[in-house]
This record gives sequence, structure tokens and C-alpha cells, in this order.
Amino acid sequence: MSATNQAKKTARALIDERLARLGGEERGLADQRVCRAVESLRDYEAAQQVVAYLALRDEVCMRSLLAAAVASGKQVYVPVVGPAGTLTFSRWLPESKLKRSDLGVEEPLTGDSPQARPTLSIIPGRAFDRSLNRLGRGGGYYDRAMSELERLGPTVGVAYECQLVDSVPTDSTDRPVGLLVTDAAVYRANAD
Repeated sequence: MSATNQAKKTARALIDERLARLGGEERGLADQRVCRAVESLRDYEAAQQVVAYLALRDEVCMRSLLAAAVASGKQVYVPVVGPAGTLTFSRWLPESKLKRSDLGVEEPLTGDSPQARPTLSIIPGRAFDRSLNRLGRGGGYYDRAMSELERLGPTVGVAYECQLVDSVPTDSTDRPVGLLVTDAAVYRANAD
């Protein structure tokens, strides 16, 4: 295992420990703060489409934001895991029928893909740093999808404040986000 991969494994273990200490009520309040902060972004207000995700048990839950986006007339898309580690994105509505993928991710059964319109992409991660580097779960799904998402519009990482680390180990395939929103702050590149 390379030194970078070992550092990533160590960072993921650290974040797992931190997330395990978050209580359910604390997590629910943090989810609400993250959703409100994303909704207050100018890029969110300008977006006609929102690409987001349906949270795993240890990720920031974005369902209230997704429902509010649909209610306000925005189109919402969530990831579908494709062959060979690819992500595609399908339209989501609160009443969408979902299936659970082999990775445990809820996915719409059917839906169209986002179009080239003002879009805000909300990206989960295991850890982030103040330079907006992102550490994922290790499959590279979002890193491979980021170039397409960046063409649609700004990318916003979301996480709990406890997922912020001094430095995320990266290699040449890792992609940073354009902005990071936690339950405590909004981080922009090279801003303290």
C-alpha cells in the first residue's frame, strides 16, 4: 500500500471515530444547519438544478433541502452507481420509488439526467480540509464524476465540522470541491 493510500486509510478511521461520537439529536441539528447554509448560498438560489445525494447513515442528511428544492421548482438529481465505478445522476422527487444499490445507496428506479443549465452539485465526503481537498470512501466515484459536475456549475462539499482535518492526503486523481459547507461554517479556498 502506498504512503498516500495508508494516510487515507488512517484519515478515514479518524473520521469514523469522530462520527461515532455524534449523537442522533446533535446530528439532526447539524443536518438542519448545513441545509440552511446551502440554501443561503447565491449559487443555490441561482441554480435551476441541484445534483445531490441520498445520505448513507454517516453522511449529512440533505432530504429537507432536496424536498425544498423540488417545492421551489428546482430539478433535483441523485447518483446512480453504474458499471465500472461510474456515477450517473437521475431525477429525484420526494415520491420517487427507490432501490438500494450493492453499495447501500438509495437510487431512483428511473429518471432523466441533468441538462446543461445553472446547476449546483452537492458532494459528500469522509473528510475535507480548508484547501477544499476531499477524501471520499475510497472508490473514486465522485472524483471520476467531478469533471462533468464542474461543467454544470459550482461544486459544494458538505460535512459535519468534525470531518474537517488539517490536511487531506491526495493523489493525482483526487478532485477538490469549490466550496465547503459544514454545520459551523462555510469554507472557501485560501480563506481562513
